[in-house]
Amino acid sequence: MGRPQKHTDHPLYKLRLLLSDTGHAITQPDLSRLVDIPLPTLQSIECGRRSRRNPAGRMTEEVRQKIRQAIWAVWDENKNRWMFEYSNPPAEFSYQLFVKYRRFIQEKAAIQETDVESLKIRVDALFENIPKESWMALFWRLEECLEECLKHFEVKELEDLFRANRSEVHVLGARIGLIGGGWSSKTASLQRTYRFTRTKRLEVYLREYYKRCALRYKELSKTASEPRTWSDSFRLDDEYLKEKPH
Repeated sequence: MGRPQKHTDHPLYKLRLLLSDTGHAITQPDLSRLVDIPLPTLQSIECGRRSRRNPAGRMTEEVRQKIRQAIWAVWDENKNRWMFEYSNPPAEFSYQLFVKYRRFIQEKAAIQETDVESLKIRVDALFENIPKESWMALFWRLEECLEECLKHFEVKELEDLFRANRSEVHVLGARIGLIGGGWSSKTASLQRTYRFTRTKRLEVYLREYYKRCALRYKELSKTASEPRTWSDSFRLDDEYLKEKPH
């Protein structure tokens, strides 16, 4: 019995071929690591196998989005080829373009002065414009995203900070009116707690963080007015923002 036939006309196989300069396609595990998509998902799509999550056995919008975010490659159904996102005039995706993109992203694309600020603007706008009843749903969705990013990028030095700064909902109430061995929820009330555990390590981190924020805002504003940056626990004043003598 021979080897199974390769799906050489499938978009994912074509992409694996484009991501190599040897003339041979990179492996499915290599593509999985590159675009952060589970290997079984890529394998089932490339061979056209149907599943409960993907009844059609095709590239879903989620898969296309992950590929675009990872390597800026977009599948053009009409041209039956991979194109480079936002290219003008339209450029076909290639190994050379992929190498240039990766180098650009790693060395030059990051703009520390504005990237984080642009995210903050959008987050603030979302919270300001969504209905009140959707506020906590949005908050927890963003919180889950941050926790996922912490695990994905393995920033272990921030684990204490994340653990000590989480939102929780607690049930409060006197343990009375026992019903079947438990207390009645009719006597209980709910309270949301934004837990913040003060530790020396956290205090140093937050003070330095707010100092960097304040100095950055001052640079961005380019005005004579002094920035004011604070949290419920820490407040920076003009004296703290001054450079301390060595």
